[in-house]
Amino acid sequence: MKILAFLFIVSLCLAGMGVAAEDDEKTLASAESKRSPDQERAAVTNVTVAAAIKSALSVHPGYVIEVDREVANGALVYQVVIVSANLSSGKVTVDANDGHIVAVEIEA
Repeated sequence: MKILAFLFIVSLCLAGMGVAAEDDEKTLASAESKRSPDQERAAVTNVTVAAAIKSALSVHPGYVIEVDREVANGALVYQVVIVSANLSSGKVTVDANDGHIVAVEIEA
């Protein structure tokens, strides 16, 4: 009798885990369908992070400190923060769609 009770409890637990997994999948699908247009655009880029860094370093040589991908003025861009050997810092904005340099800000 104890074995039947144990098997019953185990089957309830396993059934509950299946329901939880289905709920997680529904929640994930729901969250993905509620993306904003900016988030949808941010999910797809034609330029890799490595290519964006290469473009940024061609304009402002140095050491890359940080790279962020964000939407600026409706376009997806990489913001590459660089510190040069003479300790000047700069932020280079690279278009994530085609890789061209959008802006360069250098602080002495």
